[in-house]
Amino acid sequence: MTSLTEPLLKVTSLSCRYGKVTALRGVDMEVNSGELVTIVGANGAGKTTLLRTLSGVLPRYQGTVFFAGEDITTMAAHRRTELGICHVPEGRLMFAELSVADNIMLGAYAHRNDDKWLKKGSDEVYELFPILKDKADDPAGTLSGGQQQMVAIGRALMGRPKLLLLDEPSMGLAPLLVADIFRVVRKLNRDGITCLMVEQNAKAALKIAQRGYVMETGSITMGATASELLANEEVRKAYLGH
Repeated sequence: MTSLTEPLLKVTSLSCRYGKVTALRGVDMEVNSGELVTIVGANGAGKTTLLRTLSGVLPRYQGTVFFAGEDITTMAAHRRTELGICHVPEGRLMFAELSVADNIMLGAYAHRNDDKWLKKGSDEVYELFPILKDKADDPAGTLSGGQQQMVAIGRALMGRPKLLLLDEPSMGLAPLLVADIFRVVRKLNRDGITCLMVEQNAKAALKIAQRGYVMETGSITMGATASELLANEEVRKAYLGH
C-alpha cells in the first residue's frame, strides 16, 4: 500500500527500445494519488511509448516501475490491469464489428465474474456518456470519432482504474468535442481517479492538470506545476503556439 508520502506511480531510469532504436532514455517521473498529470511534447518524443511501457504492452529495456509501492517492472500487462492500471490507447482501437456495449464490457475482463460491478460499472459509463446508451447495440465502427473516444474511455473505466492512462484523447476531434472530452477527464479526476495523460493539445491539457512533464527525444526535459509550464517561455514557444 502507498504511504502518505509515497507516489502512486514511480518511474526510475526507464528505457525502452524498438530493436536497436532507443525510444525512451532514462525517464524519471512520479504521479501522486489523486493527481492529473499531463505529458506534452512533439510527435515522436516517446510519449505513446512511455504509456505503452507503463501498461506493460511494451517491455522495458532498463529501469524500474513501482505502482502503489509494488515493483511491477516485469509484470505482464493483464496483471497490471488487474492492479488498476487502465489504458485508453491512441486511436481508440475499437472492435468495429462488435457492439458498443460489447466493446465497453471488454474492459471488465479482470472483473468478469463480479456481476454487481458489471451492472454498476456499465450504468456509470452510460450515465457519463448518455449517447452510448442509445447506441449500445450499434456496431462500434459506425460511431463518430468522438463517440468512439467515449467508448474507449468507458471501456477503461470498466477496469476500475486506480491509474487511468490516456493517450491523445482529443486526437482528430472537433473543438466542441475536445472540450467535452477534457471536461470528462477533469470530472473523472475530481471523482478520485488518478490520471496520466499524453496530449498534443498542450494548452488545454495543462489547463486541467495539476502538474506536467515535457518530453523530448525519449527523455523528460522538464517537470513542474501546470501553471509554471504554462508560464514558461520555452514551453510557450515550443508547444503552446506563442
